[in-house]
Amino acid sequence: MELAAIESASRWRLFWIIIRYLKNDLFLLSLTIFSVCMTSFSIPLVLGHFEQNTLEVLLYQKLILENNLSQSAIIFLLQLLVVGVFSFFFLQFPLQKVAKKQHLTLGWKPALLPLITLYAWAFFPLIFLVRSHSLQQVLALPELRRALQNTFHLSLLTGAFSLALLLLVIFYLPQRKLERLLLSLGSPSTTALGFLFILFQFRQGLLPVALCLALLHLPTLFRMYLWPQWHQILQQIYVAQLQGAHRGFIWSYISLPQLSKELFRAAGISALWASGEFALLLLLSPQTPTLNVLAQQLLGSYRLDQSLVITVFSLALGGGVWFLFQLVEYVTRQKSLSKMG
Repeated sequence: MELAAIESASRWRLFWIIIRYLKNDLFLLSLTIFSVCMTSFSIPLVLGHFEQNTLEVLLYQKLILENNLSQSAIIFLLQLLVVGVFSFFFLQFPLQKVAKKQHLTLGWKPALLPLITLYAWAFFPLIFLVRSHSLQQVLALPELRRALQNTFHLSLLTGAFSLALLLLVIFYLPQRKLERLLLSLGSPSTTALGFLFILFQFRQGLLPVALCLALLHLPTLFRMYLWPQWHQILQQIYVAQLQGAHRGFIWSYISLPQLSKELFRAAGISALWASGEFALLLLLSPQTPTLNVLAQQLLGSYRLDQSLVITVFSLALGGGVWFLFQLVEYVTRQKSLSKMG
């Protein structure tokens, strides 16, 4: 590009050079975004209407509202087929080669400061919109305390499950099939995974919801946090394998110490996402109140001010649980450093 600019290439010429260089990344990004939108459930459920269904909302309607398992199974298989097609397209690309291009598509590690800045831009403007009388009305709600407790427990459980799943993943890495599976999964379907939990009668309480959320977050967290960092220690793992080190030794002394920060960050992000979840609760545990279920009910009854207050509470609680995971990682790291010293 610098050579083309020196030789006075036109803007269009530079543009097409960039497009040719990034075509694989742009195609994979478009597939990822399309699959995320196609399997989105919460936004169409809140803002849409049953007259214009998506596959996710239609599956929810047949499964929960009509209790029609046969039609739900057909929709589930259709959605599984569509997601499988997208995963197949992902597998056709040389993922290792794409990853070397600065991890633009499948492996990118978000910086901490922009993440906190983005969260602040979403959180602090809402505080100024909260009115005192709305806050008093929300604090007087009898179900608020239980909703706070359930949201905190759901967020904490989801973060813990995500941490356990990621620990299990790095225990079995390097394994090409597992790596390609996690990289090829665009965005698992919320209602499809919920359908499986309902089919196996695992749907009461917060535990199945937290496990389902952790499974939904796993591919994204792997691409965002673990995969770029894991490739930096891959050579050390290969050397240890050549010297006869077993999987447990590699996990304990190579992978875990160098990936602990990414593991806890990923778990914290998963907990933060879980604090804003309500759609999966409507599928698996509709009788369990959380802050976002309460906000959705208030929004449905046009009590917008009170719904805004509940949303602020949810964001604050999610940020607190995220900070808790970072604090645990910091304390753990300091203890390990003191033992080494």
